[in-house]
Amino acid sequence: MGKERFSERQTAVLNAAARLDEVAALPQTDIVRDAAIQRFEFTFELVWKTLQLYLEHEGFESGSPRAVLKRAFAIRLITDQDEADVWLQMLDDRNPHQPCLRRDAGRSHLHPHCPRLCAATCPNGAEDSNSRVGLSHATWTP
Repeated sequence: MGKERFSERQTAVLNAAARLDEVAALPQTDIVRDAAIQRFEFTFELVWKTLQLYLEHEGFESGSPRAVLKRAFAIRLITDQDEADVWLQMLDDRNPHQPCLRRDAGRSHLHPHCPRLCAATCPNGAEDSNSRVGLSHATWTP
């Protein structure tokens, strides 16, 4: 895939993260919880598949989402060990048996990683640019 496809993927990731941020700001209801779960899963899938596309273009073998995230950390697209740990935790949290949202005393609460996923992928979503995955500054070179 070429530069245009990668650029489309970057835009799709940013749009999906913005949509996740929208739902995270809504008052908590069962419908909002369900929407947040779907948006979290969709956004996470876009992120790792976009990273995979970039890594393959750069000549790295890619496979599972875990392998892609580890390689992204190894080549500094994910720049910090704590943030790499968060990405791996998000990978585990997207498991259908560990939903993105938790129930506490009968009330829905966003899992802390839902807003973090948005912050990690949106250019304006994180205060510290080092806490974001490197999709926004990854460039596609022939």
